[in-house]
Amino acid sequence: MKVLKPDEIPAESANSPLFTGGPVTRQPLLTPEMSNNFNLAVVNFSAGARNKMHTHSSDQVLFVTALTPSRRSTASAWPRTCSRPRR
Repeated sequence: MKVLKPDEIPAESANSPLFTGGPVTRQPLLTPEMSNNFNLAVVNFSAGARNKMHTHSSDQVLFVTALTPSRRSTASAWPRTCSRPRR
């Protein structure tokens, strides 16, 4: 077993036309050497940053650690294809 602590993994800039509104960083939890089957990372959005609508060629798991809805995008406006944890 390998224990990973996100606060010990350096954040790298996630420069991509997919992101808009502010800086986005990525902390890779798995490297290609660790797994050929999974891509796992912590993605951090600064205030105002967001991603554009897109699709993936494989499954994706979103683990939301904090959510502060803006006036333009509220939690109730999430796409129906996203599951939100029950309270």
